[in-house]
Amino acid sequence: MAAIPRLHLPMRAPTDVIPHLGAPHHYKEGRSARLIAETWFKANSVPEAVLTVLNQVPCFTEAELVDAFLERCIELGDGAKPSQTDLLAVLGLPDALVIMAVEGKVDESFGELVSEWSDGASPKSKKPERLKRLTTTLGLDIRTVAPLRYQLLHRTASAIYEAQRYRSKTAIMMVHSFDARNAGLADFKLFAVEMGLPEADAGRVVGPITREGVSLYLGWAADPPV
Repeated sequence: MAAIPRLHLPMRAPTDVIPHLGAPHHYKEGRSARLIAETWFKANSVPEAVLTVLNQVPCFTEAELVDAFLERCIELGDGAKPSQTDLLAVLGLPDALVIMAVEGKVDESFGELVSEWSDGASPKSKKPERLKRLTTTLGLDIRTVAPLRYQLLHRTASAIYEAQRYRSKTAIMMVHSFDARNAGLADFKLFAVEMGLPEADAGRVVGPITREGVSLYLGWAADPPV
């Protein structure tokens, strides 16, 4: 796999993200790819709904947006397909940086279950190696992750890996939900329970737990359209 580029050009408008999406039609009115781009561009900072959740943790009340990258590809350490988070935010505290991977959601799910994703893997597949690495990073029992959503595993692990790359001690995996019914919340809460954070819920940030030397938080920002 080719190395992930480390040089970037600034995006001047939300529509600049279109060539970087999995498919151009993902940029559609009322869908998460477009809502994330438009909401974060409009704020040019941490959007109010996300900031409200972050402010529940005293050490994050002074967090400022240093940089943000839409559709950020993050290497998962096995040379296979990277994780592509909707937005990676670099937050500045008075004396540290915080890395926050943001996953936008409307009414779509978090994709395949781990059992579905890993089913029928070929002998040459890197899936077993990847799953072992992800579960080790997250402190999960590989024997019990089958009912979890695979996307939640690699998105959360990618936040940890990026925190390590930025030499940051703190990572957040934040769901930025634009659905009034909070679709996918049950799967998020199930994942959080397995991670040892049973208090997770909409409109909350929970943690920290330490994973590979990084203090990890999980959050859900409820930002339904008016």
